[in-house]
Formats: sequence, C-alpha cells, structure tokens
Amino acid sequence: TETKDAGHASAITPQPGMSSDWNVAGLLASVAQRGDRPAVILPSLAGRTTWSCATLARGAETLARGLLGMGVQRTQPIALWAPNSPDWIIVALAIMAAGGVLVAIDDLSDDAQLAAALEASGARLIFTTSHHLASAGDMLRARGVATIRVDARNGGDAVQSGWPMP
Repeated sequence: TETKDAGHASAITPQPGMSSDWNVAGLLASVAQRGDRPAVILPSLAGRTTWSCATLARGAETLARGLLGMGVQRTQPIALWAPNSPDWIIVALAIMAAGGVLVAIDDLSDDAQLAAALEASGARLIFTTSHHLASAGDMLRARGVATIRVDARNGGDAVQSGWPMP
C-alpha cells in the first residue's frame, strides 16, 4: 500500500461573484482539510495505491494553476478523453477549478463520436492518452485541437507548470 502525502493549503480562489462554499474551489479546500484521509483508492494486481485528500486537492489545484497559466478562460470547453482513473478525477476537478467547462468523452468513444463531441462543444483543448492519440492524433491536429496527455506526467507534453501527480 502506498499512501501519498498531506500538508496542503488551498491556492485556487473562487470565480468572481461565487461563494467559495458552493464551487469547485470550495470543494477542493474542504477536501484538502481532510489531510491524510483516503480520497482515492486504486486497487491493482500489485496491491493498492491510496491517494490522500490533500494529495487530490493539491494535484487539482496545481493543474488548475497550470491551465490558467496557459491562458484557459472562464467557461472555455476542455475535453477529457481517457479511462476512469485517479488522473481522470484530478484533471476533471482542475478543469472546473480553472473555470473551464468539462467535456467528458467516454473512453470507448470512436473517432466519429469524438469528432461529434468536439464539434458540439467547441473544445479546442483535450486531455487524452497516448493510446487515443495514436488513433485520433491526425484528426485532432487537423481540427486545431491542442492535446495534453494524461499519461505524460513524467515528461512529454504535460502542463508546463508541472504535472501535479505524486
């Protein structure tokens, strides 16, 4: 069992005109206060990995700051096309904490379904996997959709401010 660390203070502030109690920034602050308590438990053949509440909140806030640093605007649609995982949770929370609109695309969607979701939402930024990029990378480039790989934490094209995962 691997437990990720605690020790965290909230750094994302609510959008103007919103109470911090009723938005993602408030949620992350509340989650962070739970410290070392488990937030995500990921079972595997090798055992399990437990991510603390503080780690989850810190990861989402770090990525949200990275998105804001990239120029993400409030209400900007941002797609997420990846399998369910702790990474998915952090990316989804980060998109919303940065003020973006999460466009969740089923991991099993084919290229036509992906194209339809991108067209309907207007998303021009997508978090996805190397596997999905192998099949849909040309289509994404042709549409001018910027990509960030969720499986690129240790290099690749992760958010410039540093991928937040431990």
